Amino acid sequence: MRRSRFSFLARAGAAALIALAVLGCNDPNVGVSLSGDPSTGQLPGSINEANAQVVILDLVSGTRTTALELTDLTSNPLYVTDRMVFRRVSGLGGTYLLGVFEVTQAQWRHLAPASTQPWELVDAALVGSAAQGDALPAFNLSNDDINAALTAFNAGKVVQVALPSEAQWELACAAGTTSAWSWGDVSDRATVMANARVAETSSTGGPQAVGTLAANAWGFHDMHGNVWEWTGAGTGARLRGGSWHDGAELAKTANALGTAQGVYRDTHHALAGVRLVLRQ
Repeated sequence: MRRSRFSFLARAGAAALIALAVLGCNDPNVGVSLSGDPSTGQLPGSINEANAQVVILDLVSGTRTTALELTDLTSNPLYVTDRMVFRRVSGLGGTYLLGVFEVTQAQWRHLAPASTQPWELVDAALVGSAAQGDALPAFNLSNDDINAALTAFNAGKVVQVALPSEAQWELACAAGTTSAWSWGDVSDRATVMANARVAETSSTGGPQAVGTLAANAWGFHDMHGNVWEWTGAGTGARLRGGSWHDGAELAKTANALGTAQGVYRDTHHALAGVRLVLRQ
């Protein structure tokens, strides 16, 4: 198993969704159930998983609810602990559902309920003493770790979660732009601080709770910075998005780290996490 040095990532080179009517109050159970007509999987006259802009997956029960939009996305703790929120992305010849947030430590415990978690194996001196918490991103993950966990989690379930492809990740990150970052090409401190936790803006070190900073135009948080995110599988596994330890240059939309930079699918790294897609 390859374990890279903590500094290798720092050295490595490198139509928005419309906010529609809300389907309920702050109770995450409010939405349109997917349990309707068993022959179609739909409820007459309602949105369903085939056309919903938001799908909420309960990691405990495996049930899914749909919504047009959520007003409590960044304030309801269930969305970063027991549930995952996915947004629909159109492109690449179809549509897909990508996680709004990076997978958190609480969510990873549902996906891989081991007694010792990967981030607990990292020296606190490297990531900061406050790098553990339910709403913080899971880290110190390898691509192999993720695939093994998802295979076990998906077994026997109707729900299927998976790693995004690089193309899926980049399309959602760009959010319809062609600029260096999803917010544009400017990199003054105030702009970067509002949009990305990177080396220039993380004076205290370590990742921060997901969803703390502004979302991109398509509603995805932390696509730039916080932790690197695994995409793809096998020989195509690569890291995207930058981290709190690396400069904003490495967090550009088009930047990727792979075998050329010493990143392999079995590489565990204190800066590496993931966000997932929900298979339809």
